[in-house]
Amino acid sequence: MQTEELTNALDAAKIQLISRPNSVFLTTILFSLRFNWSERTHTSQTNGVYLLVNPNYFMTLRPTQRIAFLAKAAYRVALQHPIRGKGKDYYTWKSATEYIVTDLLIKQGFDVPDTWNYHEDFENKTSEEAYDIVVEKAKQAAKESWEDDDDWFDEETGEILDFSYINSTVDEAEDDFDTPQDDDGIEWAEIESETIDTIQRASILAEQADGWGDVPGEVKIFLDNLLSPKMPWHKILSKHMTDLAKVDYSFERPNRRYLPDTYLPTQNSESLTEITVAVDVSGSVGPGQIDQFISEIHAIHTQLKPTKTTVLGFNTDITTTTTIEEAADVLNIELKGDGGTNITPVMEYAVENKPKALVVFTDGHFGFDENEVPRDVPVYWIIEGNSDFSTKRGKVIHFEV
Repeated sequence: MQTEELTNALDAAKIQLISRPNSVFLTTILFSLRFNWSERTHTSQTNGVYLLVNPNYFMTLRPTQRIAFLAKAAYRVALQHPIRGKGKDYYTWKSATEYIVTDLLIKQGFDVPDTWNYHEDFENKTSEEAYDIVVEKAKQAAKESWEDDDDWFDEETGEILDFSYINSTVDEAEDDFDTPQDDDGIEWAEIESETIDTIQRASILAEQADGWGDVPGEVKIFLDNLLSPKMPWHKILSKHMTDLAKVDYSFERPNRRYLPDTYLPTQNSESLTEITVAVDVSGSVGPGQIDQFISEIHAIHTQLKPTKTTVLGFNTDITTTTTIEEAADVLNIELKGDGGTNITPVMEYAVENKPKALVVFTDGHFGFDENEVPRDVPVYWIIEGNSDFSTKRGKVIHFEV
């Protein structure tokens, strides 16, 4: 097939997609993908960063269907189907999520091929809900057709023991996408970070141009949960940042402007290298509070740009530790706990590791010895819903979720 023919067909589809109303979100994502023609895939394949398209399949589509084809690839990225497929059965996830994307496209008036998965049972569902529906449909089919052979799932717990039967019942999706697998050698953290950056940029441009337009509900929820901090972190830590930015001079890296005639020092300012954030996960802190804490952590990392943010989950001890170097790492935060609260392990961590700042998210319902708080580490107590909390060690900031 001639390259010129392919290029013209692809360009025509892109132009038609751009010409659609409320298309800024989709086209921003689509044009961010690294495109290649490839017969390695039967139709298309993406991981959120690249997009491979089978030229033969593309040309079998009607011109209007090619527009839907490109929009589908963009929605796969927008909904983070590759990343969210981690830990799920690949074929079941791929099939279930195609129902979601097809429903979106049909509602927006795209010309969708009849071979793409679609059923009214999946209308207005999230991707995870669609996945559960596919599994439940397979279970129901098994109960209706089998007697004693339904040993692929545990009837008592509902746990799937073998996805082979489910895979034999689902309508396979036409497109492909990569999902994180153990030891697959792919830098998924980088892919995830780039994908989220693309989604953020697309949503901002869409809001500026034509409102939310074609931004899916799942994406809005993701952005609202992750990108809606309530705290003005630049103001809160401004004094700390100013102190860190104090200029000194050093001969370690001489000023090149005056070499070789004169050997002068360069200005050297200490950067914000590490912030430690401790999050109270005791029984007195609810899920809504923790979700808001995560949103604030994202804001701290993206606004203040430390080289590393260490997130500690704690109750009576430090239960989890997560290192954030990229914004997407926020999605990897695990906050597990329950029971009572003891701040001592967090203070011991700060004394030993000496972060540039310690931010503690808590409801403050615990007692502690103020002498445990290190004098050489700035401590910021972010107290939710407890106006009675006070301490002379560190800065106390009250806020409400």
